[in-house]
Amino acid sequence: MPDAIEELSRTREPRSADDCLALLIHAHESHLAALCRALLRSEADAQDAVQETFARCLPVVPELTGDITPYLNTVARNVCRDELRRRRRHPAAVDDHDCVATTPGPESIALRRDTLRAVWDGLPVHDRRLLGYRVVGYQCEEIARALGVSLSTVTSGLSRAYRKARQLLAASEGGEMAGWKGNDASRTGR
Repeated sequence: MPDAIEELSRTREPRSADDCLALLIHAHESHLAALCRALLRSEADAQDAVQETFARCLPVVPELTGDITPYLNTVARNVCRDELRRRRRHPAAVDDHDCVATTPGPESIALRRDTLRAVWDGLPVHDRRLLGYRVVGYQCEEIARALGVSLSTVTSGLSRAYRKARQLLAASEGGEMAGWKGNDASRTGR
């Protein structure tokens, strides 16, 4: 539909920003929305990204010539990349109404604590020591230095400790936390 912009430029001079925006939206909104939905996996975020794309492009559209679709796609992809970066930097950013629905009650928290305590008590001392270092933020290299063992000993020990902890969780009463995977540092880069 880039021809519509060219038609507007032939029939009405000078082009106003409103004319350009109306034509941009009409000609490109659906394919930009599909692109943004594919990248962001969220309808609401995709619509926001499309609006941001149009807002960024509007000042330069009157100077563009030819097919502007590749330009719009590039801007939309950049807007989506910015949003994905923001999500990685702030993963806990959620709406307040989401927090209310997912915040566990005191009974659930107490049950989880009891389950974790039972799992912790069921682990051998060596596994508790390794996991304890990870919980307080030590990297695998730091744990190896602190314990005077090799890095491979620490990573295999952590892997074993996480596996045992998952088995104990699965076997725990009620299975409240059976789906918990833990933070297996030996596989995620220390």
